[in-house]
Amino acid sequence: MGANIQQGMAIYRKPQGTLPEFSIGNWCALPANAAFSADTFCLQPFDRTRDLEILEVAQRGQGWDDCNQVWMRFSSQVSSDFPPKSTPESEFVSEVLGIQQAIASKRIDKAVAARSLSVPQPMDFHQLWQSFRQLHEAYPAAFVFILIHPQWGCWMGASPETLLRAENGEAVVMSLAGTLTEDQGGWTSKEALEQSVTSTFVKEVLAAQQIQGASESQVGELQMGNIKHLMSEWHFKLPLPAATVLFDGAIGGSGNLLMKLVAQLHPTPAVGGYPQDAALHWLQDNESLNRALYSGFVGVLGLQKADLFVTLRCAQLFQSGYTLYAGCGVNAGSDPSVEWKETAAKMDLVGKYLQSIT
Repeated sequence: MGANIQQGMAIYRKPQGTLPEFSIGNWCALPANAAFSADTFCLQPFDRTRDLEILEVAQRGQGWDDCNQVWMRFSSQVSSDFPPKSTPESEFVSEVLGIQQAIASKRIDKAVAARSLSVPQPMDFHQLWQSFRQLHEAYPAAFVFILIHPQWGCWMGASPETLLRAENGEAVVMSLAGTLTEDQGGWTSKEALEQSVTSTFVKEVLAAQQIQGASESQVGELQMGNIKHLMSEWHFKLPLPAATVLFDGAIGGSGNLLMKLVAQLHPTPAVGGYPQDAALHWLQDNESLNRALYSGFVGVLGLQKADLFVTLRCAQLFQSGYTLYAGCGVNAGSDPSVEWKETAAKMDLVGKYLQSIT
């Protein structure tokens, strides 16, 4: 495993938190029997065939001043290589139409089209830290993070979507899909269908793992900036003895219920599609964008708890610019021009805090 160990850092603030935390250490694939006595930061790219990685902690702490010092220490590692990654509108529209053709031919029910936007500009890392603080203030219910990884580079984001949270045998999975921007008049059957597909998927995953007694909340709205999403939450207990096994340190064990749930949930229909395998195969064959960490997940694993969030509302940072990522769920009722505007609105949730960095 030594050849795969590379140093990096992660700074994050949990939903509704007041202080950020930092971890410095070595990134490595999740060991088969990882034991966590404290929160351990982890990440998974969109490509589910890649390893889930953890940050083996050499140093940890919390507080704005200490985290700022860590950021300034590691900011010299931000890549100077800034490849243009903007997706042309014509290419994005072609993907949306291609997904609709696959739906019409009954190959899939839904898939998520994604695009990127690269913005070249000088980056002042002192001001970028202020952008991180602005994300913290603007989105108190989000998981806000900035990380540096030797392979994936530097990423910053504010995710509104819980993949899975668990503590003391109680667990929650969020079903979030369907978007309403300021330009749209109100919810339609298109967004309701998106959300119901994701809820159906979560129900199927829980049933496959023989989770009993799971209950779904009423569908409501989750607001982030000027965007609203349809959202429900699935609450359930991790059954004994599985809950005991889960929290005795054997997080990475092949028989571990938590990791089985995570492996089946990721990527959810909210970022991949449905049915899961068919949609992911379609994206692999037809989507030219390398999503990297976008629409993967980040979060922490710890003793008797896990807090994992889908990597949305994020940007990859470089010394001379940044690249924003966003996607939209496509079904038979999608309008490509509306979806393009929707992705622009999603990008703006983080992008507007990066525009003034010079």
